[in-house]
Amino acid sequence: MIFHSKEVDFIIKELNLKPQDSLLFLGCKTGSDLATELADFGCKVTC
Repeated sequence: MIFHSKEVDFIIKELNLKPQDSLLFLGCKTGSDLATELADFGCKVTC
């Protein structure tokens, strides 16, 4: 089981995210903690 920060747990629940969902981050830096954690969750993250 992967543990996420509270912010990531909140986002996953609020957006009802599932692994394999695709997300587009506007203005994020590659390697940002949030984008990395969501990618670890299984989402396809594009910056």
